[in-house]
Amino acid sequence: MTLLNLKKIKQLILLQLIFVFAPVNAAIIFSDVYIFGDSLSDTGNTRATVPLGTFGPVAALAGYGPNGRFSNGILWHEYLSADLGLPTSRSTAGGNNFAYGGAQIDNSTGVSTGVLNQYQQYINRLGSSPFDADALYIAWAGGNDMRSLVGSTNPLMAITSTVNTFKNMLTGMLVNGAMTLLVPNLPDLGLIPEFARTSNSASGTAVSVQWNTLLNDMLIDLAKTYSADIYMLDVYSAFSNILNDPASAGFTNTSDECRSVTGSFFPSERSCSNANQYLFWDEIHPTTAAHRVLGKEAFVLLNSGQTVYQQVPEPAMFFIFAGFVLLLIRKNQLKLKNIHQ
Repeated sequence: MTLLNLKKIKQLILLQLIFVFAPVNAAIIFSDVYIFGDSLSDTGNTRATVPLGTFGPVAALAGYGPNGRFSNGILWHEYLSADLGLPTSRSTAGGNNFAYGGAQIDNSTGVSTGVLNQYQQYINRLGSSPFDADALYIAWAGGNDMRSLVGSTNPLMAITSTVNTFKNMLTGMLVNGAMTLLVPNLPDLGLIPEFARTSNSASGTAVSVQWNTLLNDMLIDLAKTYSADIYMLDVYSAFSNILNDPASAGFTNTSDECRSVTGSFFPSERSCSNANQYLFWDEIHPTTAAHRVLGKEAFVLLNSGQTVYQQVPEPAMFFIFAGFVLLLIRKNQLKLKNIHQ
């Protein structure tokens, strides 16, 4: 091997490095977006289902207010859909958002339409048509299931069972042709207003961590089994970052509820001043300002291509290859040196 050839190989490696680490500006493209979940994603299905749901006092007491959302404005997936250039509307109006406030993963009984039932509604609408392989499927669930376990002595068995039920639903999506899933985890429930100032705060944190750990493991297992892109939005870290440094995200209050209900005979929903500086809208749900943060995080995640399971990230694989080539180069250099001596 001549010195000229060695130089060419080094140049090729340098070009590969530039290519690997060059920023990718092209936005990811989906044909549509479908949403399954609870009040963190409900944009009016609960209001459309509750008797007299649009009547002010009913809306105020139910928690969704006049906009049909459990927040003071649009939700995280609406911000994401806007960035993706896709429409989003509730399923009860013919749209693709099947989420209902109060939903658990398996609401066999109760008022709310559980996530499994939402999925069945989607299947019923789909009929014999295949899943859209080019669409984004979002499933944010488990929050209400985990809230019901806060304060339990040993919730691990129930958490494991719930994760397995959720896995069965996601498996159904993948088997039927879904190719891109976005599944957020949970924030630290011990720090939401519902539990933060109670004796159950530590339990809320523990339940959240256990759920998120099992969820992550489950998603990795699915990604190993099916050739699909599965993303986990790390809501836990996103909220922790805000709580650790609220000012950088534009928040001045990360502990109190902004929303209140006034009037005993004719209840109505009222907002605090400077709602855009509050993290929490009520004792459970974030403000639209916080939803905006999550929506942007989701958009960045999808564009990054960082799925939950990558056996060897491309840059790491390249360095393994480059190291091997450089080792060969060095070996040949030593041979040439010995020949000329």
